[in-house]
Amino acid sequence: MSGSFGESIALASDGATLAVGASLESSASIQIDGDQWNDKAFAAGAVYMFSRAGQTWQQDAYLKAPNAEAVDVLEES
Repeated sequence: MSGSFGESIALASDGATLAVGASLESSASIQIDGDQWNDKAFAAGAVYMFSRAGQTWQQDAYLKAPNAEAVDVLEES
């Protein structure tokens, strides 16, 4: 996780689901749970989804636009 990870966050009202934006994340993967490490689309952006169980958070999903391209800045859309 990088690319300004945590620049924006949203917490569900029950406190059990967290969305974390990373506007400068640079993977060119598309849609849900693609390759986070291909780094071929500078600042395409991404959103990471987490859920909480007790005191532990776990990543549930890695979200990208269906047409991720450089400088899309998904998290800010």
